[in-house]
Amino acid sequence: MSLAWRGPVRAEGARGVAPGHRRVRQGSQPDGREYRWDQENLVAPLAWRGRAAAQGDERLPYADLNGAHVHFTDTGGDGEAIVFSHGLLLSGTMFDEQIAHFRGCYRCIAFDHRGQGRSGVTEDGYDIDTLTADAAALIERLGLAPCHFVELSMGGFVGMQLAAQKPDLLKTLTLLDTSADPEPSGDGPKY
Repeated sequence: MSLAWRGPVRAEGARGVAPGHRRVRQGSQPDGREYRWDQENLVAPLAWRGRAAAQGDERLPYADLNGAHVHFTDTGGDGEAIVFSHGLLLSGTMFDEQIAHFRGCYRCIAFDHRGQGRSGVTEDGYDIDTLTADAAALIERLGLAPCHFVELSMGGFVGMQLAAQKPDLLKTLTLLDTSADPEPSGDGPKY
């Protein structure tokens, strides 16, 4: 089945998907990349291939980092890099409007933290130290250092840790709606 790209697949029980059924989509994104997306595996699509792979392009949408299959988008280009790090239970798509604004002058990379968005779920490793190691590995793998690191909420915890542990990877750090204060102990069960 081949479909034009129309955005994310809806979860089971959502409008358009009957309970007990799953939807499989495949087709091409506007930039020419092809995908196959299995409804039961939303956090890690079964396969992603495209013209970029055939041409040997290093900017494929996944990187295996520290045991996690991490999804990212990369506008490419020769400008300075801006890396976007999302908040808890969100994805890099939350920065789509910012990327649209900056992509003409900057290389923009947004990634989904492990277990969130389209990145793979791992058996362990959802603490800030592990998420920070993933971010550092992505920056190093893509040769982005020093980069502008922009983050929101939980992504801010990652950014602050990254600045403290590997300051040579960052040119600037932009903190949005985050805090350096410890998380209140009563908040843990909420997550």
